[in-house]
Amino acid sequence: MKKLCMILMFVMIIMSSCSSSQLKKPPNVYFVYNEKEHVTIRGTSSWSYGTTAIESDSPSSLDLVSYQEESLIVNQSDEIKIKFDVAPNNYRVYKWNDDLKEKEEETIDNNRITISSDQESAIYEVHAFWNQGNAYYAIEVSIEEK
Repeated sequence: MKKLCMILMFVMIIMSSCSSSQLKKPPNVYFVYNEKEHVTIRGTSSWSYGTTAIESDSPSSLDLVSYQEESLIVNQSDEIKIKFDVAPNNYRVYKWNDDLKEKEEETIDNNRITISSDQESAIYEVHAFWNQGNAYYAIEVSIEEK
């Protein structure tokens, strides 16, 4: 009986430690420029933890950036680092084209993208994938000429 209680207690400890390591929502994503972190706006996501699964829908990235609290101002051809609270298994970065009708995948090099727009601003979208799910993020970048 004592052995059974010990085994049950051990199993409960293991189970509780496993469930506490799961996040209840997708991690934050930041664009880092000149060593300052700029938080992106989380959009549509699919996330699960324990026995809970959450599907959330949001406006498009083009509309999400209206909730951006702080401007990110960069110079043309500069690099921006992409930072995650929890590293994803995989992610992609897209830039909406100048007429805002299509998005194109950006090249990621060592968690960095290079600003490549002749416009005054650009909207970037990150789509990240973790074991617990995936989420979209958006940020608008104001671009100055060097």
